Amino acid sequence: MLMINVAHMVGAARLFVVGDFMRKVHARTAQRYTDILNAAAELIKEGGIDAVTTDKIRQRINASPTTVYSLFRNKEEILEEIFKEVHAKFYATAEYKLQFAHTAEEQISTIIEGVYANGLFTDIDMHGWIASVNYFLYHGGKFSYAPEAHLRLHERTRRLFLELGSKNPDISMQFWAFIDGLWLTAAVKRGLLSRETCIDWTFQFVENHLGRKLPRSTNALRD
Repeated sequence: MLMINVAHMVGAARLFVVGDFMRKVHARTAQRYTDILNAAAELIKEGGIDAVTTDKIRQRINASPTTVYSLFRNKEEILEEIFKEVHAKFYATAEYKLQFAHTAEEQISTIIEGVYANGLFTDIDMHGWIASVNYFLYHGGKFSYAPEAHLRLHERTRRLFLELGSKNPDISMQFWAFIDGLWLTAAVKRGLLSRETCIDWTFQFVENHLGRKLPRSTNALRD
């Protein structure tokens, strides 16, 4: 009986050691993953998308080629992942804020304020946005995936504009294209187009289309 208990204890100890080791491996892998994306965004900032190579990335983070290629197959996959990271934050912020909106007008206003949330206007996001647009154009205007939040918000805005009386079947698409354009301009012309201006121009775009004023949050520019 004692031998069995000891065996169980040894087995449990081994599982704990292995589990602890794997947690550390996952943590290091996650950090390297983030380092690679940040390095790529920094290279875009310094020299544009053509400046991004897997060799420059690994040199910047002092990693071996094996480390980079164990996480990403090539440069294109890194750029696509930057796109995913930026858009995940972009749409998640808007969706989170929608929990507190009720009427159609409030929801449209919340989406506008959410996609320009203050925490999104960082160097990594800005240059990641440029990378994602370049990736989009490089691949002939197609992405290999569509985030669920992206699809949900596009469908939601389509229904909201209909509810608010819009007769333009393409207004939702035009709305998001307008936002994409402002984000890209803000990224390229950093410092010349503020988030306050992006918010104001998007409100004007929607209000001119609907022929009515939308409610604006007094905390929008501080969120």
